[in-house]
Amino acid sequence: MQRAASRTANGRHRRPKQSDRVVLALKITTFVLLAGLVGMVVLLFTDEPASRPAAGQSPAVPTITPSREGDRPSVAPTEPSVPPVIEEPEMQTRTADIVATPSTTTTTSAAPPPQPAPPPIQYAVIGERCDDPGAFSITREQETVMCVRSSRGSFRWRQVF
Repeated sequence: MQRAASRTANGRHRRPKQSDRVVLALKITTFVLLAGLVGMVVLLFTDEPASRPAAGQSPAVPTITPSREGDRPSVAPTEPSVPPVIEEPEMQTRTADIVATPSTTTTTSAAPPPQPAPPPIQYAVIGERCDDPGAFSITREQETVMCVRSSRGSFRWRQVF
C-alpha cells in the first residue's frame, strides 16, 4: 500500500520538465517583444519632428530684421574701395611664330656610341668542369645544377634536383 501511494504522489502529478522550459521560453520572448513594441511607440509619440530638421535638409536661414532708427550709427558708411583693375596680358597671335620654319643652320649632334651587345647566356653542362665550387646554374633544359667536387677531385656540374 505504501508503494502504491508513493508512486501516485510522486509520479503521476508531476509535470514533465520539457514542457516547462518551452512555456518559460515563450513567456520570456513575448515579454521582450512587448517591451520593444512599447518602447517604439513611446519614441514615436514623444519625439517632435518639427524641432529638428529632417535628414538631408539644411536648417532654415535666419532672416535679418531692419533695425530701429535709434540704433543706426551716426557715422556715414565709407564708400567701398575700388577694386584694382586687372589688365589682360598681350596676346601674340602672329602665325609666323606658330608655324614651324625650316632652319638654315644644321646642328650636328654626336650620335651616342653603340651599346655593346650583352654576352650570350652561358648554360652549364652536366658533367663538365666548373671553376666556382658551390655555385648554382641552369642547363639549356632549365635544370638546376651545382658545382661540386667529383670523385676524381675536380669540380664538376651536378644536377641538384
